[in-house]
Amino acid sequence: MPRSLPVDGSDQPFEAELTERDGVLSWPWNEIRRFTRGGRTWVRMTHNSADEYYIDVENADGRLGRIECVDPLVAYWEARQADRYPVVLEDW
Repeated sequence: MPRSLPVDGSDQPFEAELTERDGVLSWPWNEIRRFTRGGRTWVRMTHNSADEYYIDVENADGRLGRIECVDPLVAYWEARQADRYPVVLEDW
């Protein structure tokens, strides 16, 4: 599981970082959804090697902004939503 991202004040536009072949977040990261928080657009992403590991990436005026880890309970919920073979919970 990655511990850091090679973001060093990149001058690439936000969309290029997400979609270009050599963008910082292009591979092995997958975009899950976009949402607005605090008046900014954020992109929730997951890592190919661990579907339960999620980050939120801020679009700061067309450039990469803050990158935050997603709360583990929210990440668990996201992983459950994305699961192709969900586990059925039974009452005991």
